[in-house]
Amino acid sequence: MNKFCCCIIFIIFSSNLFGQEFHFIAGGNNSAEKTTKYVTVNSQSEFNLLLRDNNIDIDQLTKIDFDNKIVIAVFRGQCPSGGYGIRIKTVVQENDECIVEVILSDPGETCRTTMALTQPFAIYIVDKPSSKTVLFKKYLEIKDYNR
Repeated sequence: MNKFCCCIIFIIFSSNLFGQEFHFIAGGNNSAEKTTKYVTVNSQSEFNLLLRDNNIDIDQLTKIDFDNKIVIAVFRGQCPSGGYGIRIKTVVQENDECIVEVILSDPGETCRTTMALTQPFAIYIVDKPSSKTVLFKKYLEIKDYNR
């Protein structure tokens, strides 16, 4: 049993994982994206286009140091009611890949939600990863608030 535990600890510490720092800058329920979409933005012109195409107004944050940062935008797509969401849980540099864990949240059966179409989104500034490859892994979370 002790050998197994030591082996697990060795694997965890030798996996070369480095968490990337990231900051939420905008989000809401009314983007223009009708389908689920994950976007990496590497320049100011791409960022300005993303904001314009989705009617997002964050003028105070439009100047980003793209030499050291990237923008990651996650869009849930059109949802049938309120209560749906999307967010980034972690950004990890693992070997030659940058892995972004995305949480999709759905309302549970007992949740009261607005009866309107929504298009949840979230936008983050992320330290520029050393890898050019960015992979997105999605996880579903069901929220039951009224139990």
